[in-house]
Amino acid sequence: MSPWVSAPLVRRKRDGRPSLLLGAFSAALFVIASPAFSQPKVEVIPQTNKSPEVTAVGRAVRGVAPDIAILSFGIEIRDPSTTNAVLVNKRMTEKAVKGLEKSGVPPADISVAPYQMEHVVGTFIPALGTNQPVEFQIQQKGTYRVTSEIKVTTHSVSNVGSIIDAALAAGVDRIGPIHYRTSRRKEIEAELVTEAVADARRVAETLAKSEGLTLGDLLRVSSLSGGSDSTAAGSNGEPASAQSMISEGSNSPSVDVRTEVRVVFAAMKVGD
Repeated sequence: MSPWVSAPLVRRKRDGRPSLLLGAFSAALFVIASPAFSQPKVEVIPQTNKSPEVTAVGRAVRGVAPDIAILSFGIEIRDPSTTNAVLVNKRMTEKAVKGLEKSGVPPADISVAPYQMEHVVGTFIPALGTNQPVEFQIQQKGTYRVTSEIKVTTHSVSNVGSIIDAALAAGVDRIGPIHYRTSRRKEIEAELVTEAVADARRVAETLAKSEGLTLGDLLRVSSLSGGSDSTAAGSNGEPASAQSMISEGSNSPSVDVRTEVRVVFAAMKVGD
């Protein structure tokens, strides 16, 4: 038996009689100091290997007739004076907008972007000789080019030709590419998910076979469509749409709506 328990602690009361402390206090000290209680046993459970998975991307596309057209027109003014260039451009832009409204285009469908200014230089005059590099040449005095852009959004594709005619009659001197859209894009994208998943399964089956696996159940599906559709470049090099593509070379415009998904399938070794 531990001496902590067998030897009672003794103290003197004021009347001179001895007093014993309870043995339970000593037993409690023994329990706290015992190594068996200060170091609990930890059981380690080994991790099992994760089942194999196959991930593939599936795509689906559908061509539809657009019901929205976005047209862009430009007005360009050149003048040696920046003040004159801006004032004339402003006057011509306002005239073009009024002409479009008079032709029947609702004001809410017309927007005007802030004008842009550029210093246009014709040629270089050599400063010290014809063989001097460009940085040592003097620029010839040029003019200032001020351009503005007018955009028209119409929900009647059949009106595109008449809008262009009205814009030309109102004084615009530049016509940009026509951008087509469909108001049913979200709806069509949802309809294409099933086709995209089926396309992903075909790809996943090929990948699984190459690794000696067989494809199992579908585990997860995530959409990749946001902002990833093909775009068509117009004559000015700008993209036509973030979610659609103009089909060129056709009398009737068509918009390609695309859906793209990432799919994860369970897999197992052949013969399991």
